[in-house]
Amino acid sequence: EVDVAVSFNGIDYLSSSSKFAYVLDAVVSFVKPQINLAYSSPTVTIGGINFLHGHAQCRFGPQYLVDAEVVRQNTVICRAPRLEVGNISLAVTFNGLNFFHSPMPLTNILPVTLHNVQPSIVAVAGGETVTVSSSPVPFEQDMKCVFGSRIATATVEHIENSTLVRCRAPIHPEPATIRLKLISATGINMSTNSLSLQYVQEPTITLLSVSSGPVRGGSIVN
Repeated sequence: EVDVAVSFNGIDYLSSSSKFAYVLDAVVSFVKPQINLAYSSPTVTIGGINFLHGHAQCRFGPQYLVDAEVVRQNTVICRAPRLEVGNISLAVTFNGLNFFHSPMPLTNILPVTLHNVQPSIVAVAGGETVTVSSSPVPFEQDMKCVFGSRIATATVEHIENSTLVRCRAPIHPEPATIRLKLISATGINMSTNSLSLQYVQEPTITLLSVSSGPVRGGSIVN
């Protein structure tokens, strides 16, 4: 910090009790979540180094300036405005004049529509791979399936005019019909709708009507 004085003739200086601080430039190193749903107004966490304590603000694009909350050293959070589809620049300021930009933009996407799930009936023991067909996912990203309240990792395959998301059904404690939906790796709901998936008790064979037959085949077994 240095003292601040002003002169109108180059000789006489008026001193001030205020101090001016020279500080290192802040550097933004991460933004979470980086992918959001358009028009959703998400809470965004920004982290880096050389962040200052006190008043902070976030700027989304060239014109949206919102207050930020300093939650811990070198980390702030701010509520984004309702932004359109596309990549939006992001910067943080601690004096309202100097802005430090994130090297990665915020990416806003439209949610996908789920078309169907195959198979739509699975055993309560779990383990079966189910495939969810949806409208195209606009960006390469990690996805997860939500089976009721249980979350499973997924693989994503992009084909013409569609996206296939494959997940392994988790164990379910009892037969039931649950709702299946997709979320992003950061927990954002990625689908406008959900699909019905039925858990059933796996059948067991207790009795055969006949226990043997000729090698040529043709026996009817019930």
